[in-house]
Amino acid sequence: MLDRSEIAQLKRSAETYWRRLHEEMDADYREVDDGPGVKLEVDGENKPTLNPHTAWVKVSSACNHLIDADLEIRVDTGAKSKAARERGESISTALRALHYHLTSDAKSDPHRACMMSAAAMGMGVWYVGTDFSRLEAVEARKPERADGEADEEYDDRDDVIAWKDERAQALPIVLDQVDPRIVFADPTTHGDWYVCVIERRTVGEIRRHWAGWDPQLRRNGKRKSDFDEVEWFELWSSPGGLGPDDPGSYYYEADGIPVKRFGTDAETGEEMEWGVGPWPHNLGFCPYVVWSAGYGMPSGDPASVYKGLVRNTRKGGLFRAKAEKRTQLHAVSQAAAWHAWAVPEWYGERFTIGTGAINEMPQDLQGRLVVPVPIVGPPPPTVLLTEATALEADINAETISDVLSAPGETGADVALLYARMVQEAAMALGPLRRNAERAYDRVWERIGRILANPDLMGEDDEFRVVGIDKKGNPMATSLTRKLFAGSHIYRTTIDPRFATDQIGRTQSGLSQVAAGVIDRGTHHREYSGLDNPEQLVRQADADAVVRRLIAAGWFDEFAKQWASGKLDRSVRGRDWLKEQLAQAQAQQGQPGAAEGMQAGVDAQGGGPMAGGLLGAAGGPNLGPSTRQAPNGAGNALVRPG
Repeated sequence: MLDRSEIAQLKRSAETYWRRLHEEMDADYREVDDGPGVKLEVDGENKPTLNPHTAWVKVSSACNHLIDADLEIRVDTGAKSKAARERGESISTALRALHYHLTSDAKSDPHRACMMSAAAMGMGVWYVGTDFSRLEAVEARKPERADGEADEEYDDRDDVIAWKDERAQALPIVLDQVDPRIVFADPTTHGDWYVCVIERRTVGEIRRHWAGWDPQLRRNGKRKSDFDEVEWFELWSSPGGLGPDDPGSYYYEADGIPVKRFGTDAETGEEMEWGVGPWPHNLGFCPYVVWSAGYGMPSGDPASVYKGLVRNTRKGGLFRAKAEKRTQLHAVSQAAAWHAWAVPEWYGERFTIGTGAINEMPQDLQGRLVVPVPIVGPPPPTVLLTEATALEADINAETISDVLSAPGETGADVALLYARMVQEAAMALGPLRRNAERAYDRVWERIGRILANPDLMGEDDEFRVVGIDKKGNPMATSLTRKLFAGSHIYRTTIDPRFATDQIGRTQSGLSQVAAGVIDRGTHHREYSGLDNPEQLVRQADADAVVRRLIAAGWFDEFAKQWASGKLDRSVRGRDWLKEQLAQAQAQQGQPGAAEGMQAGVDAQGGGPMAGGLLGAAGGPNLGPSTRQAPNGAGNALVRPG
């Protein structure tokens, strides 16, 4: 294992290796968060400036296509049996629910945060680890068994049932996004061997979690207060990452002082000091997953490899140039929009100016009115407008945002245009999407190893998680060692959604309907993008039956009998209509006429109404009708005339 001097050397080397990239990341972060700083000074006076957050809009727009997309997780157990496939499906469902559980915090969504940091600064970092503090707190509150109490009696107690439910929800898995600007991975594998974390923390925060750490004195001899910030240093490694004898360890240091760890002896139960580390973590891997956005060079300096969507645009000065042009246009427009009055000397203070007019004008010595001359600024130069438009086009091209929006064309002939734009948008987001998928694959692999690790999880441990899928359906599942035992292949798919995607499919379906290639039912099911196209088809069938009933003059009678409960709710409107037509024609003494009229009704097309007359329509129109009148018999109805 490494001693303190070797760890210090490791830290210095990591800082040197990653320094240039972190400087670029700081500049990227400021560009996205604050925008370019622009000043306008006229005659020694600072004028108002416009500072559009262009980089933020571009990054968030690109991420929204991926964040709002479906996150599909598939697990292959390696076996081909039915039981193995079912087990893989169970693990997939468990991981989807777990992902929702771990990233559904309303205050901070690590899923979006990691995607944003990758798109903005070129690097995403996941932390996959454990936190048993909540589980230990629940274990400490386990209800005691009464003397002579049987197992069944103990398990049926309300306090025991509540405790078991609380324990099942105390999942010790941690998935969090880490700011890449504080991560210093090993230069060889960029995180598979070891990762250093260097950030600023307050003295009070450190002392609350690590009571054995004693902060250094200030130069004046006084102790640092809880609000003072000091450097916090962590070192995490995988087995063999820091040397052949490294079991996979971690080490903490605050303000240059090693942090001591205290624990409980497994045999005696007494508290004991475990020293300053490094201590083994038993995870079996380095808990950090470092991944690239994929828009940089394939190799070379980290600053060239880890590039986001704003790096080249920012360094090329396009964001700043746009802010400057917007500021110039604003200043010129102000001069043109707000006119001034030029008045003769000595008369300026004697004018009374109201809203948009001069209420009172002074007179000169001869009694003549002194008339002011309005001064209106010139319109903005055309070159400013032209350059602003060109800058916006260049920024859209470099930040791939020009292919992520839909054009305004309509009509069946633009379906191919939409398809091409969807393909271009998918290609533009391809590097970020693929690398995010691969990063997630490594995350699931690490979580699976944690849950199957006998050194961390008990054989009977069972944790319950509940998630919600994209359609709002609940996903409830239990996580156990048995479920995740063995080696599995994890595959994550992020299916991005574009504005052009559904529009193009809809246009393509409508063009095929117009050409007679497909019917409207096929269009609804395969091209419309509706959540429940079958329901819409049933609605159309119900509407068709109602239209035939109205055309035949039988709607009111059918609605009255159906609403009164005389008819079975599942009766087919078409069959009822046929029966009534036959009765009407028989009463009029015209055998055979009913068949002819029925054929005319059938010729209008449509099918039976599923689920009775109401079907998907929500019920018949029970209002008055002038299309029909009762005949003398009072049972059947005939069409007027």
